[in-house]
Amino acid sequence: MGGEIKLDFFFRKYQLLNGFGWGLQSSFNLNYARLIHINDKSFILPQLSFPIVGYIHRKPSLTLDEAFLEDLEHGRRGDILNYGNWKLILDEWSAFELQILYYHQLNERFYFQTQIGLNYYSISYPEKIKNVNIPLICYLNYHF
Repeated sequence: MGGEIKLDFFFRKYQLLNGFGWGLQSSFNLNYARLIHINDKSFILPQLSFPIVGYIHRKPSLTLDEAFLEDLEHGRRGDILNYGNWKLILDEWSAFELQILYYHQLNERFYFQTQIGLNYYSISYPEKIKNVNIPLICYLNYHF
């Protein structure tokens, strides 16, 4: 069990609205991991990460609204940083990550590692967005 400071960036382009949006999430997360030994060459490591508080930075709307365009046009690019808000988890924002890592040592030099995860992100302002990501990663490593 422990904590981490995490930074995630999301960018989306909306063809039908002729606009774009971004989300920048800086958060303090609580993490839990438990090592489960299968045998002397293999283990499983499930990990759960849950944010407690975060600074959520988003453009005020998904389209190219006038206030945003004025900030860009008049060289007030620093004003873009004002679009953020502090949020507690479940206050119009929720996220979590679940990852399961499997490790197996093939011999003295090679080991195999695979990881599957489930990452969820939801935010309700200015418009509601939900994002579910299921990463699958496989490694074959060689020790020199």
